[in-house]
Amino acid sequence: MASGKNKNQTSLALHKVIMVGSGGVGKKKVVLDGEDVQIDILDTAGQEDYAAIRDNYFRSGEGFLLLFSITEHESFSATADFREQILRVKEEDSIPLLLVGNKF
Repeated sequence: MASGKNKNQTSLALHKVIMVGSGGVGKKKVVLDGEDVQIDILDTAGQEDYAAIRDNYFRSGEGFLLLFSITEHESFSATADFREQILRVKEEDSIPLLLVGNKF
């Protein structure tokens, strides 16, 4: 993220984009359309110990990136479970989801 800010700008827009995936699939921060924004990223490395935390993040998320490694089929299969968890806690008809394959 760019560090230069206009002094008149008091805060950046907050976008709750949740990135989830199995451990080691390459989750990282992003810049949204070239604009300085704060992205809230949850990285639990796919561990079940963080299920309660993950549910809370899912409830507050505006959009979701489901990440998997193109070299690890298990991480791709896990995206279906993440999708089901998101649908279970969001209880909305329209949820922005993007499936992203990464080669870490």
